[in-house]
Parts: sequence; structure tokens; C-alpha cells
Amino acid sequence: MERLVKSEKHMSDSFKSFQNMRLREFMCDFKIVVGGCSFPVHRLILAGCSRYFEVMFLRNMTGSDKDYVELKELDKNAVKICLDFIYTAESIIRMSEIEDILRASDVMQLEEFTKLCFEYLEHNLSHESCILTVELGRIYKNQNIKTLAIQHIKENFESVIPTKMFPQISMESLLSYTSAENQDCRVIWKAITTWVKSNLSDREGQLSTLMENIKVVEFPFDFLFEIIWMEPLVNESSGWAKQLAIEGLFSDLDTLRDHLTLQNCFALKHLAEQYQVINTDGVLCAVEDFFAKHLDEIMNKEEFSNLTQAFLSAILQSSELNCSPETIKWEATIRWVKSEVNRKAILAELMNLISFKKIPLAYIRQNIRQEPLVKESITCREIVIDAMDLHMDKGQVQPIQMRKICVACLDKKTGIIRSYDINENTVKILAKVEMSGTKKIVSINADLYLLNGVNLYRLQQNKTWEKKASMQFKRDWLTRLVPLYEVNLCVQLTSIRKRIYVIKQTTMSRYDPESNSWEENLPGCNLGEGFCVTSSEQFIYAIGGRDNEAKSVRYDTVIGNWSDIAPMQQGRCWASASVVGDDVFVVGGKSAFYFGEALSTAERYNPATNLWTTVAAMTFSRHRFGSCVVNNKLYVIGGARDQNLELDSIEEYNPENNGWKKVLEIEKSVGDIYACLYYPDN
Repeated sequence: MERLVKSEKHMSDSFKSFQNMRLREFMCDFKIVVGGCSFPVHRLILAGCSRYFEVMFLRNMTGSDKDYVELKELDKNAVKICLDFIYTAESIIRMSEIEDILRASDVMQLEEFTKLCFEYLEHNLSHESCILTVELGRIYKNQNIKTLAIQHIKENFESVIPTKMFPQISMESLLSYTSAENQDCRVIWKAITTWVKSNLSDREGQLSTLMENIKVVEFPFDFLFEIIWMEPLVNESSGWAKQLAIEGLFSDLDTLRDHLTLQNCFALKHLAEQYQVINTDGVLCAVEDFFAKHLDEIMNKEEFSNLTQAFLSAILQSSELNCSPETIKWEATIRWVKSEVNRKAILAELMNLISFKKIPLAYIRQNIRQEPLVKESITCREIVIDAMDLHMDKGQVQPIQMRKICVACLDKKTGIIRSYDINENTVKILAKVEMSGTKKIVSINADLYLLNGVNLYRLQQNKTWEKKASMQFKRDWLTRLVPLYEVNLCVQLTSIRKRIYVIKQTTMSRYDPESNSWEENLPGCNLGEGFCVTSSEQFIYAIGGRDNEAKSVRYDTVIGNWSDIAPMQQGRCWASASVVGDDVFVVGGKSAFYFGEALSTAERYNPATNLWTTVAAMTFSRHRFGSCVVNNKLYVIGGARDQNLELDSIEEYNPENNGWKKVLEIEKSVGDIYACLYYPDN
């Protein structure tokens, strides 16, 4: 009977013995010379383990008839490690030596050891080693390790960029990595600049080629301007790189308009004028429109005084639909003229570009006519006189202030709208709303409007409701569970500049009576349920509300954005707000959304100082009530129903003496009260 017997211990002991013989130089018959060192070895062992030495010895190659061979291109330590593996089947590998080891293993044709070296590279693949691993995979035709390393680079590109090996990659490899899917433009640009700066003298000329290949003109506008254009490699370049950045900034007019800001408008204007850009006239026109729209803020910039007369004239004549009011144009003009002494002579020329008929007569008298530069110029004085005469001619038309003014009040629960005549202290039912759902009223152009859910109605002379355009209501977290006919629980209405605004937390809608259309998805006030609103000639104020009862914000209808103003001294929900003169008054409400006490206190906000001050308190605590201003006096209606009173009331506040008085007792309301001005003679 036969049986194969096998001993791995014998094999291991044999190789250990061979290694001991080599180290003791016992029976060694050959030497490997490298880097000034000589390694005694055994021909038989070398031939059995290395194809390179087998061929050398069998074919009597150069060196085989000698007792040594010199390996000039190899590292001595790498050769020692290879010999250790030949004699013991094991060696210690370090990343710092792997390149030399692989070269020695490849020359000596140690296939198993080479395989183990690549396994080591795979197991130790990192941000620092991946670039070297790609190169070694390419040199020794190991496609698998090369693919793994490239994948690691693309997936961790930002972390690979700062490594020591990164600057050594080729431009082709750089472009390959930057073109990977979902690669962020910030990371791409960081890679490009790092690579170029690592060898600036040789690579600076390649920047434009790289920028073309990564399609820098398609990068986001803000990144192009704030990062790429601000890079000295680009803006100080005399080559194509600078032109590529300019092309990216100005090639699309719509994108330019969307990204013009108060911070970048002067710089972009300068670039468009200084460099040859595509459609220069169109670019400058877009910039002019932006300046016209934001003139009230731009005129405060230091660079404003450096504008040319031609550019300022273009701003004053801009066809931009939302351009600044004529009063702002006047203030900007006089500020620009005063910035340089020699500009006084062209004031009259600039004044002719301002539409004085759109400026209130009182403003012309108090501000423009009293301006010293106007008084010095006969031509300027004549322009002002003509403007005043034009207003006097228009004064033949009965001003709206002379009409009879009442306060319309809607009881949300009953749907009854009453008209209160403040002067005669009378009240009568004006109309009744039979529609279900939450209702609110607002007046504009002397017309009374009703918002019921998403539907808008105008009251006609025969006291019937004419349906107007409906909102495309976009829900936010406050209204997500509210039926559509009840959405007004979480919104507020106001009117300004012949427009109706419907304000919510996250969005706002604007209605234009002339076109009977809504503009949707304007920014919301970001206040919680129970906030109140009011409006001045230019601003909408939103105040208080759930979760942040003292917060106050303001929407600029000219600029089109919300901004914080000083918080109230006392938090309020379900209060009422009105504008008297230039100041905002907020009265009553509850001290907190849940379980808050009803308030009688009132506060006054001064926009000039951005400060709230306490004013006299009402006679009664009120919440969920209406308020209106008639003849510079504030009237509050209803909302005192929680104090065991048989009747509710209207109170009048006079800012001149800071005093309240009850002017009329009224029937107690069942639901919330909404109030606005009403013109019975309309």
C-alpha cells in the first residue's frame, strides 16, 4: 500500500537552514553586487526561485561565468528584502520602500513576491498612497490595482489634493479626475490651482487649457466671480485664462441679472467696461437697471461718486419696472453732484431727467426748493417752479382725503361688515358675507376687497361681490393641515402702492387690481401664527406671533426683501398694528400664544432711530381686533369681549397728547374683527 507523506516543517526547516548558510556565507558560490554592497548567495537557490537567475545560469548569460553579478539600477535595501523572501518566503514591506522593492522584484522576476507587494498596496490604499499606486499599476501592468486606486482618488479627490504626490500627476490624469461625475466645482478649482502653483514656471501657461477642459464658463456665477476671478493666476494673467473667466461672467444676461448684488455690482460694472465682453451694451444695460432698482442703497456706497454722468443719466432714465421712486433719484442726484465741485454746472441737466410730477408737492417745497445748489441756479429754480405749478394744476381734482372716510369692520364669525362713521359716531350694516370659511377685508384705491380662502372679491355699488382672480395658494407648515377655505387663519392682509399683499410665514402674494392678477411666491415674513401687519408708503411691517412674540420685521417693496428691525419691548400675539405719520403703533394682543393674558399696552416704533417706546395703554385689554388710522388718529375696534362687558367699544388714540378715549360703544363681536378704511361716496 502506498501513501504520500508530506512535511511542511521539513520545508520550512530547510529554508531556514539555507538562510543560515547564506548569512554565514557557508557554501555560497555567487555574489550579487548592488550599491557598493555584496550579498553572498547560492546559485542553486537563486535559479530555483528566480526566473531571472535561472535564465542567466542556464543560458550562460553575461555574468554567469563569473562569481558575481552587478545590478546597477536597483536599490541595495530592496535587493536584500527580495533575497530574504527567496530564502525565507517572508519579508517586511514598508510603503516608503515599495517602489524600489517592486522594481527589484520585477527585475529578478519574483512573481509571487510581486503579487504580494500589490496585495500590500491594495490593503494599505489611502489618500497618501493612491497616486503612487496608480503609477505602479501602470508601470507593472496591474490593471486591477490601478482601477482600485483611480476609483479611490475620484471618490476622495478633495482629500487627495493636499498630499505630497498630487503635484506629480500628469495633466491628462488631472483632467480625468476633475471630470468625474458629481465632482464639486470648488474641489475642481482647488485641484487645478494646486497643481499649477506646484510648478508655476512650467505650468502657468497650461492654466487656460485646463480651464477650457473643465468648462469653467459653466461654473456657478458666484463661484466664478468670488473665487475664480479673484484668483491672481486668473485676474493677473495676460493670456486666455482671464478672458475665459470674463466670458463666464457675462455670456448670459439673465444669469447676470439674477446674481447682481449690492456687494458686486460696482466691480462687475468695472469689469464689463474694462474688458471686451460679449454684448457689452446688454451687460451695461442690465447693470444700469439694477442700479436704478436699488438706487437708495447704492447711492450710499463710496464708489457711487465715481460714476460717470452718462451712467447716472442712464440710471435716471431706466425703464426698469421696479425702479426707485423719484424722491430717491433726486437724493442720489444731489449727492453725486455735491461729491465734486465742478459738477454743479450739470445739476439742471440731471434734474430734467427726474419726473417731478411723481414727487409730492410737500417734498418739493421742503427739500428740493430749499437745496442751496438749486437756489444758486436760475435754471434749477425754474425747473422747481414748473414742477410746483404742475402740482397746483393737478390740485383742481378733489383729493381723496376730502372724501368722507369711514371704517369698515368685518366680524369673521357672523360675516357682517359694519361701517363706522367716526365723525358722526354712527354705525350701520354695510354688507353681509354669506360665504363659508375665514374672511378678511382690505381697501385699495377706495375700493373694499374681501379675501375668502384663496378667492378675492370686490364690493360693488349695489353691495354685491364681484369675484376677481384667485390665488395659487402655496401651503407652508402653518397651513399644511388647514382646509383651503380656512387658510386665512394663518395669513394677514395689507395694501400699499395700489397693491394688495397677502403675507404668510414662508411666502407672500401680491395682487394688482389693474391687471387682475397675482404675483406668487414672494418671500414670507418668517413669523409664527398670530402676527399682525401694517404698511407705510414703502414698507410692510410684520410684528409678533407665535414662538417669537417680540420679533419685528420689515419688507421693502422697492428692493423686495425682508429685514429685521428692533424687537418690541413686550411680546404679543393677536395684536393690531397701524402706521400714524412715519411711526408704527402696535396695541393690545396677548402676551403669549398659549395661555397669554390679554393686553391693553401699546408701543410706538420710530423707523429713523429703530427704537420702540411705550405709549399710553388703552382703556380696555383687547385681542383679535381691528385698527385704522383716520386724520392722523388711531382707532381700535372690538376685541374687549373677554372682560364681562355688556358692550364692546371703539377707542381713539391721539399721538399729539398720548391719550386714549372711548368714542363709541358697539355691539359685542362674536369672532375676530378685521378693519380697514372705507369710502361711502366711492
